[in-house]
Amino acid sequence: MNKDELLALREQLLADITPLVIENSGDGIDRFGLLLRVIQTGKAPQDVYTRAYESAKVIQEGPEKLNALLALLDEVEVDLSTDETREAVPVVDTPKSNESSESPQFEQHDQSGQYSQNNNDDHNQGS
Repeated sequence: MNKDELLALREQLLADITPLVIENSGDGIDRFGLLLRVIQTGKAPQDVYTRAYESAKVIQEGPEKLNALLALLDEVEVDLSTDETREAVPVVDTPKSNESSESPQFEQHDQSGQYSQNNNDDHNQGS
């Protein structure tokens, strides 16, 4: 597939996925994770951000709730930064080493615009 075909496929996938994620009635953490993945595409409508915020607020455990709110804030900051730099300079992705954290939810945002969900078992293997 060429780039135009991939971009068209991405738009079709987002059109199919976004309503499913918005209507998903899963628990706060799972729902938030799905919404965050849509946000990370850089093409999420405002409603997805609002739903992600609502999902993060209903997470009961303190550290997980804090991680979700910080992850969403980081995405907002990235989006704001991207909007500001898009006009001035093209964005160049450079890999950044993953930083480990004690929290089981979300790793720090890297330059590629991706979050990954930490799994304590996976995170502790291979050390």
